[in-house]
Amino acid sequence: MSIPVARVAPNPTGPNALRGVWAGLISAGWLAAWLLPWEGVFRHRTCPFLNITGLPCPACGMTRACVFTAHGDFAAALAANPLGPALMAGSAAILGMLAAMIVTRAPRLPVEEFLRKRPWVRVTAVALVILNWAGLIARSW
Repeated sequence: MSIPVARVAPNPTGPNALRGVWAGLISAGWLAAWLLPWEGVFRHRTCPFLNITGLPCPACGMTRACVFTAHGDFAAALAANPLGPALMAGSAAILGMLAAMIVTRAPRLPVEEFLRKRPWVRVTAVALVILNWAGLIARSW
């Protein structure tokens, strides 16, 4: 007895459709950060982790840091959360890469293979988040 298997048609729009979605999401994030007012932004303690424990979470101040970065106030961004400007720079680089891939119809980048062969990249990213969190906690005392 054979079980019928549904055949899935290939994606008619190709790989650029997903790239366009990601580029749109990153652009929307940048636009939102740029449109938010940067003076007096987010003065409330909205972080549940901070409200419960009294300690900042690893992402405390990240929204403010991204808003300040989008407005060009890098000193305030670094004061809010040092990883914020790095996150915004990385997202801008990814946006540029996606745009170039869409325009040139370039093949998909082998990111998974790159990360599999270089485990130090993930270890470094986790270490940076932990060091940033330690710095936020030390600064809050």
